[in-house]
Amino acid sequence: MKKIRIAVSLLYAALFAVFFSGAVHEYGALLQFVPKSQFMPALLKSIGGITAASFAAVFVTVIAALFFGRVYCSAVCPLGIYQDFFIFLRYKFNPKNKFRYSKSYWGFHLIILAAAVLAYAAGFVSVMSVLEPYSAASRSAASFLSRSAVSAGVFWYSVFFVLFIAAAAFFKGRFFCNTLCPTGAVLSLIAKKSVYKIKINENKCTHCNRCESVCKAGCIGQKELKVDFERCVGCFNCINTCKDGAIKYEKETPAKADNSRRKTVKKLAVFTAAAAGFTFYAKNLFAFKSSVPVKKNLAVLPPGAGDMHHFNRHCTACHACVSACPQKVINADMLQFGALKLMQPVMNYSASYCLYSCNECAKVCPAGALEHISIKEKKSVQLGRVNLIKENCISWSDHKPCTVCTEHCPTKAVYSVLNNGIAAPEIIPDICIGCGACEYVCPAVPHKAIFVDGLKKQGAAGDPVKAYRPGEWKIEPVKNEKKSSGGDFPF
Repeated sequence: MKKIRIAVSLLYAALFAVFFSGAVHEYGALLQFVPKSQFMPALLKSIGGITAASFAAVFVTVIAALFFGRVYCSAVCPLGIYQDFFIFLRYKFNPKNKFRYSKSYWGFHLIILAAAVLAYAAGFVSVMSVLEPYSAASRSAASFLSRSAVSAGVFWYSVFFVLFIAAAAFFKGRFFCNTLCPTGAVLSLIAKKSVYKIKINENKCTHCNRCESVCKAGCIGQKELKVDFERCVGCFNCINTCKDGAIKYEKETPAKADNSRRKTVKKLAVFTAAAAGFTFYAKNLFAFKSSVPVKKNLAVLPPGAGDMHHFNRHCTACHACVSACPQKVINADMLQFGALKLMQPVMNYSASYCLYSCNECAKVCPAGALEHISIKEKKSVQLGRVNLIKENCISWSDHKPCTVCTEHCPTKAVYSVLNNGIAAPEIIPDICIGCGACEYVCPAVPHKAIFVDGLKKQGAAGDPVKAYRPGEWKIEPVKNEKKSSGGDFPF
């Protein structure tokens, strides 16, 4: 069992590393499995609106816990795998420092779970996003592997977090999993009544303490010869280390288990329903210097966010979208949405712009904060609306030709007109899709002349083909020039 657990965890760790490395630009089904297979994001997604993927992740994890205990924690949870690496180092470099049976903090763990769930239901997502293990692990990976896409605050928070978890794992084993982790608390409720459990045979046990010394969860008590299966993370180290064959992983007696297991399932159903109820209700290239500061009212959300309320309530700040974005336009700041919604990502058009034919971020979101949209749908979704400050524009205020923004606009929501014989930009906000290409390429300093402001609710942009562009100026085509196929753009 231990070898199978290690093989699965190594495979998952490899997929996790590839996913967040940025080495792959198109995320197929295998790599999408990394975020979509995670229990808590899938559970939160299912509460907000169930999908086949979220149902499968929750169902498989719950069934696995009902039969085999918390195997998810050792084989699939990325933060658990990270902790196991430092526990392995402890075994190798400090073998005399054995693990010992530790007191259960089950009451405290339940309080943490209740606080996370109630805070999430009330719209205070930060508690869940900080403690939820997948979000914490993926956010840390994104901070290190996509450094330019996160703020200094998020980066240094991630540094502190990974160091804290490493130290806790090295000295205390799976301390985080059994005291602070909301996923661990939910799975503990189920694992308590699982079909198969680790048991110690009193007649064969010689009280050598080997099993207790390798138990990373501190859940084996040699004096009472008991295993606290609520805290057991299913690593199977104890079975492999026992030389007397006193520890077995076997089926619990049906007579004792049936009633209590039925009650556990009912409690889980009540817990999920209650959570659902709470959630439901409750660059200086020119001498010209721009002078008017840009004032954005709202942040621009990634494609598929739908509306601000939906995004803020469902995003666990796992930063899967940050890593998946090939343009690195999705960035994470510490306090973009305030202290109650820490580190949730937004579009940063000073760093890059959103590709017209890309929906990678929506593919990988595990919590449902970004709903999956097709490329065709994405091309007409309005992420934000373009604004033009003519006082900052080189063409309008300095009377020098500059139409770089019009050249990059895929829908010609930004188009060219003549201003006293000089080509200058003009805008039609209704057909703008909010990709940010115009803002990104605008050379005006220190303040942009053109920018995209966010929307409370993403809607459909107008038809760019049918749009009327007053005073549009077009360069006369060169004779005998072959017409462009237009590619993905409508123009």
